Amino acid sequence: MLRFAPFAAVATADLLNLAVMRQSEYLRGVNIFDETGEWVGVSKACGLYAVASCIGGRIFAAAPILIIPPLIIQRLETKTMAFRTRPWLKLPATLALVAVMIQTSVPLTFGLFRQSAQVDTRYIENDFRHRVNAKGVIMQTVTYNKGI
Repeated sequence: MLRFAPFAAVATADLLNLAVMRQSEYLRGVNIFDETGEWVGVSKACGLYAVASCIGGRIFAAAPILIIPPLIIQRLETKTMAFRTRPWLKLPATLALVAVMIQTSVPLTFGLFRQSAQVDTRYIENDFRHRVNAKGVIMQTVTYNKGI
């Protein structure tokens, strides 16, 4: 289990870093927009969703980089003779695996966790639930920038 200590440390650091550095987003709120891109107001709930989603994305990005290489190296150490007779192979193999994981997981994370998000008005402050947009229609969703 000590192999996963770096992942636990990075996940904790991501959580604390984003919670502190982006605290204004959930304490003061973020700008929200209607379907047409018109500014609607500032929402603390959307700020909280933005920070939580960003924390999840950062942890998701770090997981393959810090979990998969130790599992593969452990398997290679127990199943192959090359790693038992040549322990110096462990470092270059780990570095190569980490490089591959970075090249795959970071673009995948940016693709899955988009910069903007939509939320139903039922899940944010009551002030926005019955607002009408420029067309005179009650807004069902709002869009906000959640960051990456």
